[in-house]
Amino acid sequence: MDKGWGPNFVGFGLQLSDDFNGRSDYQLAAEATFTGLSEHGAEARVRADLGRVAALSGEWYQPWGDHGQYYWKPEIRFDARNQSFRAGVDSLQARLRRAQAGARVGINIGRSWRIESGLEYSHNRAQVQNGGIDGVVGFASDAASFVVAVDHDSLDDLGFPTSGRRGAAELTVTRPGLGSDANGEVLRADWHRAFSFDRHRLLIGAEAQTSWGSPDTFNSFATLGGFTRLSGFGERDLNGQHSALARAIYYRRFGDMSRLFALPAYIGGSVETGNVWNTRNAVSLDSLIYASSLFVGIDSPLGPIFFGYGMAEGGEDSLYLSFGSLFGERR
Repeated sequence: MDKGWGPNFVGFGLQLSDDFNGRSDYQLAAEATFTGLSEHGAEARVRADLGRVAALSGEWYQPWGDHGQYYWKPEIRFDARNQSFRAGVDSLQARLRRAQAGARVGINIGRSWRIESGLEYSHNRAQVQNGGIDGVVGFASDAASFVVAVDHDSLDDLGFPTSGRRGAAELTVTRPGLGSDANGEVLRADWHRAFSFDRHRLLIGAEAQTSWGSPDTFNSFATLGGFTRLSGFGERDLNGQHSALARAIYYRRFGDMSRLFALPAYIGGSVETGNVWNTRNAVSLDSLIYASSLFVGIDSPLGPIFFGYGMAEGGEDSLYLSFGSLFGERR
């Protein structure tokens, strides 16, 4: 019975963008995963983020059952970010701070499916830095929610996948009876599929978010913008209560594939469409934003690296340097 520490893993991510108008953004992430912490295969994960979003989070993953297919997962997170909000012609720039704790229980089904549910509590504060809507200078709220989620991941590689699927759906129900100031529901979903032929790769996908009632503002607004997420815009430039994004990403491997120590390199591009909306009545095909990007990618020993240029309707364009996969952080 081995109770010693198993192998540990450290990962890093970096995103840089510049919009050619004097504004640049960066996001740096470091994550450490410690495995083999119990005879049942417990794991711990710690993650730190610096940049537009500053965050510190940790979770404990404890399997149980005859085959370790069940698990429970307590987690805690602190984050702060600058975010712009718009209401008609009015806008404000706010500093958002959130302290969140929760726990989930779940089951792993086979190698690629997972179902889990749990409770989450967060205390949220916002301080207006400039601008204003109806004289608002700051506000705070508490949110308590029940969450149910299903995940699927059969991609052969997160950096430059050639086959498989990846998707998730999550419903968050916030109720005063749980101790929340808000009362509403938020549904998020995404799905991607990878294809390949010889040196050619194609990744297609879509994601969406919608809400009902009056869910907590901090935990319910969706963001778009950034590399392959309406390229041309800065990271998280667009936000609203409802969102939709569809994208197709093509990349082709080039260079001598027979060389033993050659780093896989790719050239590619993307086409994307989507938007965010504050009300469901505002959602329409006519309001979709169209964007595209061109990039070079390298599958390095430290992970995928992308250097690209993106452009969107309205004259939005940006340069991007990204260390990490094309998929966002997943629980």
